[in-house]
Amino acid sequence: MGNATLRSYGGAGFTLSSPTTEIIATPSKRISVQGLEKIDAAGGRDLMAALHRLSKLNPSNIARLIIKNIPTQHVGLGTKSSLLLGALAGTTLLTKGTASRKLLQKLSGRGGASGVGVNAFFQGGFITDAGHYPEDCSGFAPSSGRTPQIIPPVVCRVNIPKKWTFYLLLPPGKRFSGKEEQEFFKQNTPVPRSEVLESIALLYHGVVPAVFGDDLDLLKKSIASIHKVGFKKRELRAQSEDAKRLIAHFGNIESCAVGLSSMGPLVYVVFDESERSFSSEVARVCNKFKARLIETCKGRNRGFEVIE
Repeated sequence: MGNATLRSYGGAGFTLSSPTTEIIATPSKRISVQGLEKIDAAGGRDLMAALHRLSKLNPSNIARLIIKNIPTQHVGLGTKSSLLLGALAGTTLLTKGTASRKLLQKLSGRGGASGVGVNAFFQGGFITDAGHYPEDCSGFAPSSGRTPQIIPPVVCRVNIPKKWTFYLLLPPGKRFSGKEEQEFFKQNTPVPRSEVLESIALLYHGVVPAVFGDDLDLLKKSIASIHKVGFKKRELRAQSEDAKRLIAHFGNIESCAVGLSSMGPLVYVVFDESERSFSSEVARVCNKFKARLIETCKGRNRGFEVIE
C-alpha cells in the first residue's frame, strides 16, 4: 500500500473450513439466482454481471443458482470472492463448460487489491500474493474499486497446522464498503516506505515461517507487530474501541495469536487445542467485550468442494 517496492498491493490470509459459501446449481434455460436477498445490492449486481460475462463466452454456460448459505458481508471474511467464484465454478461444472481457473478468476472481477480470495478459492491453505505492477494501478483502492489487469500471483502457499483452532469474533464495530471504503483508502495511502518494508519483513520472516513451522508464539509476535505499522495499523485505528479492547485482551494471553481480519470488525483468535480447550475463555471474553462468537473452525488446506 505504498511506493516502496517494484510492486503495489499484496496480501496474506488463511483459508478456513467455515463459515462456508454454499451454492446449488441446476439446469436452466436462462440465468436466474435465488437468494439475492441474502446479499447487498452491490453484491447482487456484481454477481449477475459475472454470470452474464460467463454466458457471453458460451451461451450454454447458463444455470439456475440458489444461494443456500453465505457468510456475513463486509466484516473481513472474503464473502464476495467466494460468492462470485462459487457461482461461476458451479455454472461451468454443471454445464460442462471449459473455463480455466485463470478465466474464472478474471470473470469474477476480484483480486483488484489482494489476491488471497481469488487464489485461496482454488487451493486453500495460508497464502501470500505479490500484488500488481505499479503501472497497472492508479493510486490505491479496494478490490471493489478496481478491476485487475492480471490476477496477483501466489508467491507462498503453506498448509495450516491441523491442531490450530480459529475463533471468529464479531464485536460492535465499523463495517466498510462502497464509497466509504474507497475514501478510507484515499485518506490512508500511500503508506510511508519504511512501514511498507517493515510490514513485508514481518510477514515473510515472521508470519510465513510461523505457519510453516507450526510456531504459534512466532505467529502471535509477528501479527501483533504487523498491527503496529503500515496499512494494518490504520485499519485497526479506524475500528471501534470494543474491537481494539478485544484484540488487546487476547494479546495479553501467551497461548494465542490475535488479529483484525482485513478492515474488520471481525477479530480472529488462533489457539492450539492439542493440549487444552480454549472455548470457555473465549466465551467469557466475548461476554465482557460485547462480542459474538460467529464460528469456531479449522484451517482449510484445499480449495472449493463439489458435492453432487
